[in-house]
Amino acid sequence: MFPVWGQGDGRSRLARRDRTCRPGVEPCEGRALMSVGVAARFPAPIASTTSRETLAQVLSRYRVFHGTTRIGHGQTLTLNGPILLGFANRRGQVVGYLYQADGTRASVVGQAQVGGVSLLITMPNGRKLHAVGQGVLRQVRGGFRDYYSLLGRGGLSLASGPGINGGWTTSRAVPFTPTSSGV
Repeated sequence: MFPVWGQGDGRSRLARRDRTCRPGVEPCEGRALMSVGVAARFPAPIASTTSRETLAQVLSRYRVFHGTTRIGHGQTLTLNGPILLGFANRRGQVVGYLYQADGTRASVVGQAQVGGVSLLITMPNGRKLHAVGQGVLRQVRGGFRDYYSLLGRGGLSLASGPGINGGWTTSRAVPFTPTSSGV
């Protein structure tokens, strides 16, 4: 079962809200990008002071990332699920998560500036994907404070592979019902 947001855990609301991300630095394509080192739990949803919403209910408000790319020998890798991104600094670096319907959660780092995005998605098994394209971040009513929804489309490839061999797009949120509680 998913945790219920808004239930007390013995700490004050202010103490829970002030947990910050502690990103590290990771080399990527000759540049230093922020690496995901986010807190173990998200802050409370924006609209809730007494809300008892589950994680799945809040995630269902975010745009759904749909991506497919070839991974070799006629095989493809497909990603589908809500994507949440938060700004790590004023230079457009973002950190966040991509939740999949199978219950897995991939970490996401990258850049989002002037209508363009470049993201490095790290799957739980260690496989890394690179998503580039056009996109903007939008605040989500009733979503997590400081985490945005991605609107856009572009190309998707293995981070260590040759060129762009797949694509991604985001669509309006749909009811999100993961098959396991691993998120």
